Amino acid sequence: MLVRLKFLDGNTERIEEDLILTDEEKENNHILSCNTKPKSNLKLDIEDLGDITIYDSKIYPSKINKIEKLTDDVIAIELRLPPTVNFQFNAGQYVNLIKGTTKRSYSIQK
Repeated sequence: MLVRLKFLDGNTERIEEDLILTDEEKENNHILSCNTKPKSNLKLDIEDLGDITIYDSKIYPSKINKIEKLTDDVIAIELRLPPTVNFQFNAGQYVNLIKGTTKRSYSIQK
């Protein structure tokens, strides 16, 4: 799930080239939460998130269970986590896959 946000004040940096948002959305300070790094404090135009649980950042060892090519430039990767892991996330969050010194962020879907 992609989460579009509008920021009212502050500075951001895109992590990867953004092919989802329209030029008009970009000009009106819309961002994708999974593809944006804050460079300062941000003031966001969002709904009240008081009921959302914020999960702690954790590192889990995992193995690739399945790779599926969805389009010419999009793949789905299914990871196998240890059986004791209770992996929880909110829509719009992402995972960092790390191998050696290489780290890359990916959106999560159920």
